[in-house]
Amino acid sequence: MSKFSHWQPALGGLTAILLVVPGLVIATNQFADDNLQPWRQTQLSNAELGQQLVQAHFGTGATAPITITVRATNNLTQQRSLQTIDHLTTKLQAVTGVARVISVTQPTGQPLNAFYVKQQLALLNIDLAGKQASAVKLQHQLTADQTSLERAATGHHTKSVDQLSDRINDLANLNDQLTQQLQILTDRDNDSNNINQQLTKLNQLTDQITTALNQVVTAQTTVATEAGHIDQHIHNVNQSLKQTVLPLKTLLASLKNTQTYLSGLATSQVGHSFYLPTNVATNQAYQNSLFTNISSDRRMTQLTVTLKTAPTSASSRQTLQRLQQVTHASLLATPLAHATVLMTGVTPQQSQRHTLISHHAIKWIVLGLAVFSIILWLEWRSLAFSILITAGLVGITLTSWGWTQLILTHWLQTGALSSSVFLSSLALLTLHWLLITATTSQHQNWVHQFNANRLKQHFYYCGQLVWPVTIIEWIYLLPLLFMSAPALKGSALMSLIGISISNLIVPLIFPGWIRWTAEPPALTSILRRLRPSTNH
Repeated sequence: MSKFSHWQPALGGLTAILLVVPGLVIATNQFADDNLQPWRQTQLSNAELGQQLVQAHFGTGATAPITITVRATNNLTQQRSLQTIDHLTTKLQAVTGVARVISVTQPTGQPLNAFYVKQQLALLNIDLAGKQASAVKLQHQLTADQTSLERAATGHHTKSVDQLSDRINDLANLNDQLTQQLQILTDRDNDSNNINQQLTKLNQLTDQITTALNQVVTAQTTVATEAGHIDQHIHNVNQSLKQTVLPLKTLLASLKNTQTYLSGLATSQVGHSFYLPTNVATNQAYQNSLFTNISSDRRMTQLTVTLKTAPTSASSRQTLQRLQQVTHASLLATPLAHATVLMTGVTPQQSQRHTLISHHAIKWIVLGLAVFSIILWLEWRSLAFSILITAGLVGITLTSWGWTQLILTHWLQTGALSSSVFLSSLALLTLHWLLITATTSQHQNWVHQFNANRLKQHFYYCGQLVWPVTIIEWIYLLPLLFMSAPALKGSALMSLIGISISNLIVPLIFPGWIRWTAEPPALTSILRRLRPSTNH
C-alpha cells in the first residue's frame, strides 16, 4: 500500500476516502443513555426495577405521559378554538411513536361521534328520510281522499236520481189507474150514479196525478240543482287537491336533493370537522371533559400524550421533537396561533438534560481537538500535519461508530448504543492512531532529506512494528465481542473496525502526502497520472 500511495498519491487518497465516507454517512448522533449513567447501563437499581414493573402493568408510556399545555388569550370553548384543538389532537395521534392523545374534544382518546359533522349529517339524513316518507304517505292519503270524494258525490247524485225514478214510477201507476177508470167509464151503462162515482174517482186520480207531476217536477229540479252543486263542488275540490299535490311533489323532490347533498357533504373533508350542536349542555361526556381539560377561566387547556416507548429512551426524545414540530405547524394561521405552548413530563425533562449534555460534549470535543492539534503542531512544527492527524482521528472515529451502529443496531437488532461505547473506543483509537502516525511520519526529516527508496523502506519497517501491536489489541478485544453486555460488545466492535481502517488509511495516504510535501506536483502532472495510458 505504501508503494501504491507513493506511485499514485491521488488514487491512494481517493481509496482512503472511500474507506471512510460510508461509515461517516451511516453514523448518527443517537445514544441509549436512558438513566444518564451509560457505564452502568446493564445494572438496574430497585427504583428502576420497580419502574419497569409499573410500566409492564400500565403500559410503557402510560406512567409518564407528555402534557401539552396551551394558554390562549381567547375563550377556548368557542367553535373555532375547539376545532383547532381537535385538529391538533388528530395530528398528534398520527405521529409515529404516539399511543394515545387525550384532549377536551377527545376525552377518552377517541372522537366523540356526536360532535362531528359527519355523524350529525347522518342523523339529519335519517330525520329527512322519515319526513320524506311521511310526505309520501300524505300524498297517497290525499289521492285516496280525492277518489273517495268523487265516489261519495256520485253516490249522493245517484240517490237523488233514484228518488226521481220513484216519483216517475208513481206517476206511471196513477196513469195506469186513470186509464183503467176511463175504460170502465166507457164500458159501463149510462147510470148517472155510476158515472158520478167514476167521475169522482177520476177527479181524485187527476188530482193525484197533478200532485205526482208536481212532485216529479220538484224532484227533477232538486236533482238538477244538486247535480250542478255537486259537480261544481267536486270541480273545486279537485282543483284544490291538484294545487295541494303539486307543491307536495316539489317538496319531495327538494327533500331528495337535500338528502343527496348532505350525504355527499358527510363524505367530504367537512364531515370530519368538530362542531358543537345546540344540545351540547345535555352531553355528560363533554361536560366532564370541560371540567377535566379546561381551566376555570376557559383560556387554558391540556393535551395528554401517551408514548409507545419508555419516556427516557432515545426514540421518545425523537417523538418529542416531532410532537413539537406538529404542534407548531398545526397552530399556525388559527385562532391559537399566538397561544403559549408548554410541554412537561419526564421525556421533556430528560430531553433538556440530554440536549444540555450534548451541547457541553460538543464544546469539550471541539476544545479537545483544538488542544490536540496545537500539541501536534508544537511537536512536529507543522500546522498542516497536525490538522491532517486531527482530521484523520475524527474521520476514523466517526466511520467506525457508523459501521458499529449499522452492524449492531440495524443488522443484529441489539438496540441503540450508549455513549460509553463511543467514549471508550475513542480513547483506544486515539492511542492507536497516535502510535501508528508518530512512528510512520517523521515529517520534518522527510521534507529536508527526501529519498523515495528510504521512504518505502521506512514504511515497511513501520508496518512490521505496528503489526504486533495490532495483534495484541485484537487479542484483547475479540473476546469482548462474545460478552452479553451491549456496551462491551459495542466498544470491542468499534475499536476493531477503527484499528483496521487506521492500518489501511495510514499507508494509503501518508507516503503520497509526504512525497507531495517534499516535491509539490504540478496540476498537469497530476492529470497526466490520472489519465489512462494509450499504449497497448
